[in-house]
Amino acid sequence: MCALPGARLEEQGRELRNQQTSLTQGITRLRGELKSLVPRLKEMEVDIPDPDFPLSELQDDAQPEDEEE
Repeated sequence: MCALPGARLEEQGRELRNQQTSLTQGITRLRGELKSLVPRLKEMEVDIPDPDFPLSELQDDAQPEDEEE
C-alpha cells in the first residue's frame, strides 16, 4: 500500500494518462488502416457497409487533448 493517499491518486492519474495515450495511438493506427483498406476493397469490388459515423472523421487527424492541463 502507498504511504500517502495522494501518491495513490497520482499513480492512478498516471495509469489513466498512459491508457489514454495507448487508446489514442490505437485509434490513429486504425484510421490509417481504414484509409488504405477502403480503396483497395472497392477495387476488388467487395461490398462495404456504410459506416455508422461520418467518413469525414477519418480525414481528421487525432488532436492531442492533453493541452487542457
